[in-house]
Amino acid sequence: MLTVSDCLEKFAPSVTRKSRLKKRGQFIYNKEIAEAKQVRRQLERNCNKYRREIDRQLLKAQRNRIRSMAKKHKAHRISLKLEKSNPRQLFVVNQSCLPIPENKRSGLHECVAEHTAT
Repeated sequence: MLTVSDCLEKFAPSVTRKSRLKKRGQFIYNKEIAEAKQVRRQLERNCNKYRREIDRQLLKAQRNRIRSMAKKHKAHRISLKLEKSNPRQLFVVNQSCLPIPENKRSGLHECVAEHTAT
């Protein structure tokens, strides 16, 4: 006698899948920033609800405050990494802080072509 699970297995066999844990983003987060974000969300609600200029200005100021807090916290974390890092990690941290040029690959190929031509 077939059970429901047997029929289901026959017509739609179960597939085993592996779930991968996602890496947490490199976002800088601490308790102060979390509290500031709560204030910002409240200001967003007020701004959307009342549509007043003062609410918009307060929201803008809070947004800038959160950005500066995140920058300071990120700089602090990077300085801690630099204090206890070996030369390879130092290089990786320095490269992560530099802006990536738009034409990185073409610039690399031009540089290699110049050195191979001479």
